[in-house]
Amino acid sequence: MQNELEREKERLSAIFDTMNLGIVMVDSHGVIVDCNFTAAQLLGIAKEEYLSHSIEKDEFVAYKQDMSVFGKGERPVSMVLKSGKPVYATVMGIEKRDGSLLWITLDAVPLEDKSVLVTFSDISRLREAEEKQKEQEKLLMQQAKLAAMGEMVGAIAHQWRQPLNVISYTTMNLGLQHKFGKLDEELLTKMIVSIDTQTQKMSSIISDFLGFFKPNKTKEEFLVVDAFNTVFDMMERQLSSKDIMVAICVDENQKFYGFKNELEQVILNIIVNARDAFGETHETADRAILIELRHRQHQINIIIRDNAGGIDESIINRVFEPYFTTKEDGVGTGIGLYMSKLIMQRSFNGDAIVRNIYENGIAVGAEFELIINISTEDEE
Repeated sequence: MQNELEREKERLSAIFDTMNLGIVMVDSHGVIVDCNFTAAQLLGIAKEEYLSHSIEKDEFVAYKQDMSVFGKGERPVSMVLKSGKPVYATVMGIEKRDGSLLWITLDAVPLEDKSVLVTFSDISRLREAEEKQKEQEKLLMQQAKLAAMGEMVGAIAHQWRQPLNVISYTTMNLGLQHKFGKLDEELLTKMIVSIDTQTQKMSSIISDFLGFFKPNKTKEEFLVVDAFNTVFDMMERQLSSKDIMVAICVDENQKFYGFKNELEQVILNIIVNARDAFGETHETADRAILIELRHRQHQINIIIRDNAGGIDESIINRVFEPYFTTKEDGVGTGIGLYMSKLIMQRSFNGDAIVRNIYENGIAVGAEFELIINISTEDEE
């Protein structure tokens, strides 16, 4: 019987040591009394050194996900010892003796004798992959910003054309009136006011442009209609030159607390997509982009639809993929809609979806829906 117990103990010990999971036993005083081989190996120390180590000592500095250091009593095991309640799935970084950082996800569960069973697994590779993904997303965001900037520079060129023509005509007329001796003080004042009005208009366009691209990760309260107006004020001449009518049906008093310039970028991407969908030879007589805003409890839905013929059903599920585009080389980057969806998910706790609009079984246009989920904090 004794031999069988010994063999069973050895078998359990072997399983304990060979599990691909760090296991640590901490007594009621916060002292490590046992650990398996994986736990010691992950931390880069011998098992014997691990034992009798107090979890409150700062030999191993522990970091939170934002890279701030866990304070005394903040570590999961300390919290379990104090409260007697389990703590699950804590992500933390442990600084090893060689200076490297081990990222783990940790569970700490209290036992009947007031000791704590700690299990943790190495997520360093996953963390590294997440960091690479974040860097890739930053790069895509920058590319999307540059693409949007190109659109806005084009919009500025269209918006400036009229005031520049007015200024050119006024200065030419000013010279002619002076040449023929017909330039009196009243006419001079009128022409100066006209030139000043046009330069103020050009200055306003530049201010809107700079505000659109100003990096701003601070939330602010803004009127949703203002986000539309900023985009359409700059895109107006481009859209009108293609005979595209825009109708906005929103509550002008609807406010939202969030990132205004990011919502503007999403709106711009979708409007540009609709503009390009019409193309130069699209046969629709009455080209239109319709905007509708719906406010439900804890949610704002922005509907942007066009009548440009819709999106091929074989590719509609791919339009939000990075680098996917149906446009010619050099015309589309394939990142605008991808970044729009990402912005809606990350910055507005929502989503961006697309569907076709059908009439008599034929796709007549596309409908994009921007979903903004409002938290209690946002409503306050």
